[in-house]
Amino acid sequence: MQRSMQTVQTNMASQMTQSAQSTQKAILDTESKLGARFRELSEQQTQQAAMLSQLTSSVRDLASMVQSMKEENGRLISQISQQPTPQAPNAGVKREAEPEAEAPQSEEAAEIARLTQMLKNAEYQQATIEWLQSGNQAELFDNLFRFLNPLYLQQVSSLVALSVSAAITSSFETNVEMRLEWLGTIVSNIDTDDSDIRDVAPKIMDVLYQRLQGAYMQLAESEPRDDNALRKMVALTRQIAEVRRVL
Repeated sequence: MQRSMQTVQTNMASQMTQSAQSTQKAILDTESKLGARFRELSEQQTQQAAMLSQLTSSVRDLASMVQSMKEENGRLISQISQQPTPQAPNAGVKREAEPEAEAPQSEEAAEIARLTQMLKNAEYQQATIEWLQSGNQAELFDNLFRFLNPLYLQQVSSLVALSVSAAITSSFETNVEMRLEWLGTIVSNIDTDDSDIRDVAPKIMDVLYQRLQGAYMQLAESEPRDDNALRKMVALTRQIAEVRRVL
């Protein structure tokens, strides 16, 4: 009887020891998991704080860039507006008493004057739309818009900015480097998640890709030593293909 009691006590002691060990292990596992979770939360908070700081800095940089762009565009537009408008040559010698009549402005000169005033008034969206609707797209780019910083397009709708890319690539007869610079700026700022351009962007990318390939072949034949422009065309073709793939 005594031996049986001892056996029971021994078994109970063993079971209690095992139970205590299991409980201790469960506590240690729980503490370990909680510690890992706390460290994960701490790291997430640190990352979020860093992201918030970076976002705040980016917003400040963007605001500063936009302000600088406005000042630069204002200065350039002011310079353009101060340039004398070409006058028609005199048809003959006028009498001294005859008042000198002002030569009529050409349609293009009048269009440039009107768009210049709109740009000076920061009416970027409307001025750009009128440029796109004009029958003198290439001339207006060469004589007015190429003097602007293409980053001003961040202040117009995404659809209008994308339409500009089609306008400036309709011809590569003049200001090739400037047209490529504008195209690069537009393509780099395309938001592939923008629902406003989702339907038309793939088609425009296809058009840009084809136009660049054609312009590359033409430039390679006529100006094979223009390595800078040719390299830019190759880089832009790849960039456009990547945007097209994502859309």
